[in-house]
Amino acid sequence: MNANSLFYELLEEQVKKLDDSIDQSIPFHKFSLSYRLKKRALLKAYLKTLNNSDNFDRSYRKLRFYQRIRIALLAAITALLLTGASIYVTYLIGGMKAKMYSDHSDVFSLDDENAPEFIEDNYRITYNLEGYEHIIVDNDEILYWEMYENETDRISFSFSPKSLYKNARLNTEFSGIEKITINGTEMLYFETENGYQCLVWDHGDYIFEFEFTVPFQMAEKIIESIQKE
Repeated sequence: MNANSLFYELLEEQVKKLDDSIDQSIPFHKFSLSYRLKKRALLKAYLKTLNNSDNFDRSYRKLRFYQRIRIALLAAITALLLTGASIYVTYLIGGMKAKMYSDHSDVFSLDDENAPEFIEDNYRITYNLEGYEHIIVDNDEILYWEMYENETDRISFSFSPKSLYKNARLNTEFSGIEKITINGTEMLYFETENGYQCLVWDHGDYIFEFEFTVPFQMAEKIIESIQKE
């Protein structure tokens, strides 16, 4: 008896045992219909190949090859998770690069070679926001941040030197990133967990951020009203 004959004899015996076990009552377990069908199909496929063992051997080897590929992919993904590596999607939006992970995004300014390291200009909202309380949260050499609030809405505008955007982290976990264009300027758009809409864009020497709860059309008009004093 050669090796192939012994292999197929042992395989036939194991498959027969497996098929016989389908109809046996096993405590605390019940085989599903799909399990029964798959095992019976395997048995039938094997019986059909008894007279063409080379074909069966090639099919078996092919199956084993694809199984090894799947195992290799699973091992690679597991290794990434165990080593703390993360999978991200890269966006290029108006002079910025954003790497979107599952729970945040890292944003990098790409065109900052000739940009000032500190704030040298003043940009302000000129849109009429009568009825809103105006609060200047921060005003120094690396950040200007002002807010407008009333009983229902909030508007936040800030800008910083590009040097602070060599690796800025944004909370994009709940919406992901979109690219939109306002008045010819590409902007990075996302929404926060509490429903605020956020825009980030390269304004030349600085990176602007705008957060709002007002209707989008109103937000567009406010953004268009931002001027250098």
